[in-house]
Amino acid sequence: MQQSIHLPSTSIAPTTVTLRKRRRPYSKFQIAELEREYASSTYISKSRRWELSQLINLSERQIKIWFQNRRIKAKKLQKREDMGMVSSANSASSSSGSAQATPNHHPGPGGHHHGNGGHMGLGGLPMTPQPQGPPAPPAPHLLQAGMVS
Repeated sequence: MQQSIHLPSTSIAPTTVTLRKRRRPYSKFQIAELEREYASSTYISKSRRWELSQLINLSERQIKIWFQNRRIKAKKLQKREDMGMVSSANSASSSSGSAQATPNHHPGPGGHHHGNGGHMGLGGLPMTPQPQGPPAPPAPHLLQAGMVS
């Protein structure tokens, strides 16, 4: 699978460089089949994953990762579309002669704003906002490289 190359080094322990496999883009047929399956369901069962792997000559792991990445892509596209609708709604209200000011920040899901609201901490310094929500999922390239599970 992965090859190791030992390079000469000035230190006592040898240095190892691990080479990754070259990226091989999927064929149009493979992508079409994956997209067709995704259109019917955004999640794929183990049995259907095995069937699809036989049909399009990809490993079950490649199919699983493709579906994960495709769900992330759909989420990003949906977010972008939602932002487009917000900006078009704002431009429509501003062009209708409305005297109301539109705020620049829109709270996320749940409608709650978790910023510090301009509150000052000890010593007159602004308070640092706390992280919110669950941690972000690992990047798709790390999933494909097998660096995280």
